[in-house]
Amino acid sequence: MDVVDEKNNTALVLACASKKTNLEIIKILIAAGSELDFSGSHTPLTAACSVGDLSLVNYLIEQGANVNTVDQSNQSPLYHACNEAQIHFDIIHSLISAGANLHQTTDDNQTCLHTASEKGNVEVVNLLIQQGIDVHVLDKTGRSALHYACCVNGNQSLKIIEYLVNAGADPNQKDNANKTPLMFAYKHSNFAAVHYLIPITKDLDTYDEEGYSILHKACILRQESIVRLLLEYGADVNLVALNEGGSTPLMEACFLHKTERNANIVDLLIDAGADINIENEVNSDTALIFACRGRGNVDMKIVHRLVEAGANLNHVNREGVTALGVARSCKVSACVAYLSSNPQPVHMSHNRPAFVRKAYNEATKECAAQVASRSVRMLITTGKNIPSQERKEIFNIIIDQLGSSDFFASLVGDDYEKTNSRNKLAEEIKKELDLLFSSGFELSEVKQSIKYAIAQWKALQAPRPSAYLPQEGPTTTTQATDSQCNLSDTASIISGAAQIAGTVFSVL
Repeated sequence: MDVVDEKNNTALVLACASKKTNLEIIKILIAAGSELDFSGSHTPLTAACSVGDLSLVNYLIEQGANVNTVDQSNQSPLYHACNEAQIHFDIIHSLISAGANLHQTTDDNQTCLHTASEKGNVEVVNLLIQQGIDVHVLDKTGRSALHYACCVNGNQSLKIIEYLVNAGADPNQKDNANKTPLMFAYKHSNFAAVHYLIPITKDLDTYDEEGYSILHKACILRQESIVRLLLEYGADVNLVALNEGGSTPLMEACFLHKTERNANIVDLLIDAGADINIENEVNSDTALIFACRGRGNVDMKIVHRLVEAGANLNHVNREGVTALGVARSCKVSACVAYLSSNPQPVHMSHNRPAFVRKAYNEATKECAAQVASRSVRMLITTGKNIPSQERKEIFNIIIDQLGSSDFFASLVGDDYEKTNSRNKLAEEIKKELDLLFSSGFELSEVKQSIKYAIAQWKALQAPRPSAYLPQEGPTTTTQATDSQCNLSDTASIISGAAQIAGTVFSVL
C-alpha cells in the first residue's frame, strides 16, 4: 500500500493532497494499512494542511496521525499550515491543541513563526506568541521572524512587527549579511515599519548590498520624512558609501536622480552638520559639483544653500574641473551666472590674506617668488580653455604694460636679478602663463584681471607704513638682514600676485 511515485509520495499522501478530497477513499486506504506517518515529500497530515482541509486534518488526527511527524525537509504539519497564502486559523488551532511542537525547525532552521510572519497573518503570529514560541530563533541566514515580517507591506505587517518587538524580538539583530530588520523594511518599501523601527534601532549606519546606508537611499529617493527621522535619531550625516562612488548622503541629495532634487533634504543635512566640502572617492567631487550637474535641470536653491554654507567654489576634482566648469559644460546659464558673481572668500589675518601674511613673516625673496608663482597657479584651477590664437594677445598686454618691472620678477626669482633681461623675463612669464592659458578663462576676464592687478601693484610701489605689517607681537622677521628683501618690497610683490588671484576669482 505504501509504494511511492517518482516524487516519493504514497497513494494516501496523494489522496490527502487533492483539493477534491474523497474521504471514503482515504478511509479505505487507511483501513488497508496505509501508513499515517509516512514521511516523503509530504506526510498525509502535511498534505492535508497544505490544501487547508480542516475536516480531513481532524480525521487524520483522530485516526492517530502524529502532529509532529515532519516531511523530508523537516517541515511539520504546523509549518505547512502557517506557510500557505490562505492560512486557515482553525487548522493551526487544532494542531496546537493536539500537541504540535511550536519549536520544530526546518532544514533551514526556520520555525513556523518565521513563515507566519512572512505571510503576514496577524492572528496566527499572535497565537504563536501567546503559546510561547521563541521569537529569537535565527534561521540559516541569521534572520529572525522580525526580519521576515518587515518584508511585507501594509498595516498587517506593522501589527506583526509590534507584536514581535513587544514579545522581545531584537530590532538590532543583524543577519549573516549584516542587515537589520530596518534595512529589510526599507528595501521592501515598508515605510510604516521604517518609521516604527528607526527610533528603536541602535545602528542606523549599516550598509546594504550596494554599499549604501538607509540615509543614502532616502536621499536618493527624496524621502524627506525618513531623512528627517534618521537624522533625529543619530544617523551619520557624513557616512561615506562603501562602494566605488564613495558618496555622502549630501552628495546623493544634490545629485540629479531621475528628474528632481529636493532642496529641503539638503537643508536638513546641512543643518545636521553635513560636511559641505568632503570629496567623493571616485572623482574628488564635492556636493556643489554634484549639484551643478544636469543639463537644464539644476536646482538653484540647492546651489545657493551650498554656497551660503561655505562650499569651496575653487575646489578642483580629479578631472581638473570646478563647480563652475561643470555648470559651463552642462550649459546651465543660471548656475554659471550665480557662481561667477560669487568670489570665493579669502581667509583673512590682520586685514590681509592669510597666505600673504605668512610670507610677510618669512620675508625672503625666495618666499616671495614662491608665493607669487603659487598665486598664479591658483588661477589655473578655475576655468576652461582659451583658444591658442588669443594667447599672444594676452601675453603682449602683460609685456607691454609691465616691461621689466619687478612684479613679474617675483615669478623668476634671483635669476631675473642676475640677468635683468627682458627676453629672460618674457620666457619665464610665458612658462607660467602657458599653464594658465591651457586651463583658460574668457579673454575679457583675463584682460580685466591683469590690468587691475598691474594697477594695484603699481599703487604699492610707494614705501608702506609700518602699520601695514602684522601687529601680532614681536617676530624675528621684523628686523630684516642684508640677505633678506625689504619687507615693503616683499609685501608689494606678494600683494600684486594675490590681487591677480583675488580679481580673477571675482570675475569668474
